[in-house]
Amino acid sequence: MRRAPARLIDLEAFPKDFEEAKLIRVEKLNLLYATLSYCWGDMMPEGSTTTMSNIHRREERMESTGLPQTLRDAFTVTRALGIRYLWVDALCIIQDSREDWELESSKMASIYSNSLVSVAAELSQHCLDGS
Repeated sequence: MRRAPARLIDLEAFPKDFEEAKLIRVEKLNLLYATLSYCWGDMMPEGSTTTMSNIHRREERMESTGLPQTLRDAFTVTRALGIRYLWVDALCIIQDSREDWELESSKMASIYSNSLVSVAAELSQHCLDGS
């Protein structure tokens, strides 16, 4: 059974600004997207995840410059592949909402298996390393 993520990152929300994107709510099952597979490690900088306090701002605009290097690299690679949408757990799951985390994390196998491609940061020890 195909289970769509609740949110994706729209990398083409601001076509003239490659440093910005926004979080969108997924209404359709047929959106094509990439996923990021990476190791958070113990160094996810404060403010790098989506929380109840910042989700509304991220649905309006999200600057990639404040994100860890691995996440910024995923934005760049996904854009270079010509894919508009990206799913990253730290950004697409509300990390301080138990309800959202339980629901969305239960769909992770489906989210990864239904993506066009998974960008894998295999050599990094944590999210600050980059891919």
